[in-house]
Amino acid sequence: MSESQVKADAVKEFVSSMVGALDAGFIDGNTFTVAQIYEVARNHIEDTYGIKTKTLSDVWGDDVAKLCGQSAPEDVSADTRIRSMEVKDGGLNLQLEGGACRLLAASFASQFTESGATNYLEMTFDSDETGPLVVTLQKAGAITPAGQVRKIKELIHSGDLEAALAV
Repeated sequence: MSESQVKADAVKEFVSSMVGALDAGFIDGNTFTVAQIYEVARNHIEDTYGIKTKTLSDVWGDDVAKLCGQSAPEDVSADTRIRSMEVKDGGLNLQLEGGACRLLAASFASQFTESGATNYLEMTFDSDETGPLVVTLQKAGAITPAGQVRKIKELIHSGDLEAALAV
């Protein structure tokens, strides 16, 4: 058994223990559903170790998956709501909540944290339709790498080498 398989099994086992606790009635309710935690763990295992794992329904059955808070696939997009929409500076800004957005945000936050990133993180995905895609996550208010370079150049130009080294 590979080291990655051992790690994947450990993560899966941890989440499965939470599913068992809910199925047995040890957990009455939750805010972040067990189904969502399970799905985040599945994504983590595949992204980190390259190992595909079975869905919650495949392992525990549809009744238990529903008990864990899993929505039917068509319900995930229906659960997504637009909180606000603004057209500004030639762009469209949407604030969404719930459904697939909640799962995506949780997955991105997990990837950001687990990577050890402090400012930004770039992830490359391959799509049969478009080829490679790069998704950049940046902490709100954090300076981009290009912004860091610009700031350093400004400080050097103004003669403040000590401040430039601290950026």
